[in-house]
Amino acid sequence: MIVLHDLMLAAQWADRIVVLDKGRLHIAGTPVEAITPQMLADVYGIAARVEYCSKGRLQIMTDGLIRPHDPGCQASPTSGKTREGNLAR
Repeated sequence: MIVLHDLMLAAQWADRIVVLDKGRLHIAGTPVEAITPQMLADVYGIAARVEYCSKGRLQIMTDGLIRPHDPGCQASPTSGKTREGNLAR
């Protein structure tokens, strides 16, 4: 077992990931299950895409901050090879 705070390293090399939010379990699972645009929005307050590189590894592409006081602002995932979280207004 190892503790990493670098999500990119965890996404590429971990078999299982546990994400804590304010000291509480937010999600646990494989990198594909745990690292999603919605989790990144909920826990880290960022709009991001979770994509696969040419070698098939997960990569996190940060698009910006989500302002919590901006009404109607939320991350919404889409389907396909690229798992995107778009800032919907």
